[in-house]
Amino acid sequence: MRACRLYIPAATLLSLLLSWGPAVGQVSNPQVRFVTTDPSGACSPSYITVNTTTKNEMACISGVWASINGGGAGGTVTSVSVVSANGLGGTVATATTTPAITLNTSVNAPVLAGNGTAIASGIDTTGGGLTLPTYAATGSPSAAYGLKVAAPSGGAANHSAMFTNGNVGIGATPTNYRLEVGGPTLIGEFNSQTRPASSAVGGLAVTWNYGAGTADTDLWNIYESAATSFRFMQKTGASTHTDLMTILGAGQVGIGGNLSPATLLNIGTGTPTTSASGIQFGTDSAATLYRSAASTVKTDAGFVAASYATGTNCSSSASPAVCAAAPAGSAVIAAAATNVVVNTTAVTANSQILVTEDQGLGTKLSVTCNTQSLLVLGPPRVTARTAGTSFTVAVDVAPTANPLCFGFQIVN
Repeated sequence: MRACRLYIPAATLLSLLLSWGPAVGQVSNPQVRFVTTDPSGACSPSYITVNTTTKNEMACISGVWASINGGGAGGTVTSVSVVSANGLGGTVATATTTPAITLNTSVNAPVLAGNGTAIASGIDTTGGGLTLPTYAATGSPSAAYGLKVAAPSGGAANHSAMFTNGNVGIGATPTNYRLEVGGPTLIGEFNSQTRPASSAVGGLAVTWNYGAGTADTDLWNIYESAATSFRFMQKTGASTHTDLMTILGAGQVGIGGNLSPATLLNIGTGTPTTSASGIQFGTDSAATLYRSAASTVKTDAGFVAASYATGTNCSSSASPAVCAAAPAGSAVIAAAATNVVVNTTAVTANSQILVTEDQGLGTKLSVTCNTQSLLVLGPPRVTARTAGTSFTVAVDVAPTANPLCFGFQIVN
């Protein structure tokens, strides 16, 4: 008998393996027969023939003899099926000379097992998604997960998961935003007395108890800058909004649209002159404090203070007294004189000017104040004024030995 070499194409060999035997991938004692006449008719799937005259090789595939010459399959496969195993099945539905098996599955039971707990489900044919049902953890594990995705390694950038061109919903159906969370959300549940890591592109971090025992909830702008830290806005239309409050990185707070507060608290924008742009205390609408004019703060209610202080207070024993723009101060009527002019730009045509003799101003004025009775000299009083320039204080009788010391206060 002459020696020969048998070539079987991979696709044909797969078909043979799938059609032989009781289970996928099993072959029960296949036999090769050498013949001088090619077989025909019904056949047993356990035989392969080799024609020693024509060199033609034949194989029985699904009860039909087919040529498998020279590395290329011949003949027609009418049907091939994969025995169902592990939820998989497949068929060649129509007769073909180039069979290809399409596998399909209907998974109704666990098919992937890691530590004995299966990941199982099926494909949502209506939405095209994969649903993973939950299973009760067994064996008292230290941590149980419905879905756990670990990041790979070795890449320039490694990601646990990526959702491209889509929105993600946690407890909610996502609509217009990349991430929508339905229900209460807890971020940074750990007790932390350390600052969160910085970010070159910015972001928000929420931690708890940074004060170490104060049980505070902490919001962090993790972009290292003294520029705008937090900004609160309200949508008013499709392309409009209102700025509610801005907090800068150094602690300045702007309320009512002020995006660049220069002080620790700045209310409103522009030059408002009504109480609506001020501060109201409680439910008393009259108890407001607001800007009523340039350099003027006003309240429409009464104002009570334990003490009162002016911005500047002058002391001048000269004649005329030099008080610049001071609305209050101390001056003298010189001995042998009956009046003095006090130069100050704080006076207006409608100013209320309060003048009081004060014998205790000697140290402040560096003089010895007159001690004569006002019953002799007469009380000091305002006798003239020039708005924005000065006012005049006079007495009836000139002091004799020492100047008469007095204090003044201008109320506008």
